[in-house]
Amino acid sequence: MSPKRKKYLKIIGLSILAIVLAILIALFLKNFPTLKLDTMELKNILGILGSLFFIIIIVERAIEFLLPDKNKETKHQLKRNLNLWYAKNINVQESEESFRDSKELRALIKNRRRKTQLLGFVLGLVLGFLGFRVLSSIIIEPVNDVQLVLIGIVDIFLTATLIAGGSQGFHEISKLLRDYFSATNRQEFPQVA
Repeated sequence: MSPKRKKYLKIIGLSILAIVLAILIALFLKNFPTLKLDTMELKNILGILGSLFFIIIIVERAIEFLLPDKNKETKHQLKRNLNLWYAKNINVQESEESFRDSKELRALIKNRRRKTQLLGFVLGLVLGFLGFRVLSSIIIEPVNDVQLVLIGIVDIFLTATLIAGGSQGFHEISKLLRDYFSATNRQEFPQVA
């Protein structure tokens, strides 16, 4: 079985396990009231996103300081080599040396990304435990104690995941929201006579 297939089967298995676990929790804890969420107005969304973006930028700078890139020069040299191959119109897949450079560069980038995301997730968990959370800012009505604890746990992990994703993922979310609000604002509503 190919590694890609194993990965997908693992993801599917974990997803099924999560669904079954959620159903069991719902069956055993029947008295969970529905959450009352704050209305999602543009100013609320921008406030939450602005705070999150500020924290993400700070965490990224902290990661750059705490985890310096030891392979920075090697990656720059590999990129220069690949650019020279492209400038000479040589197919990178056909040249063994350029293929090796390309493969090594991808491996270095992947390894660096994995380390920075792990450190970002750990720092996000710390921030979540200290009280910086995303979901708690939109829940307006108190809930029972068990639900409050579960929401807190999910909120901490959600916040840590968003922070670990870094500013690139944040920019994608921001663009999606910007496009949504632009489309909503351009939409013409029929006049009632």
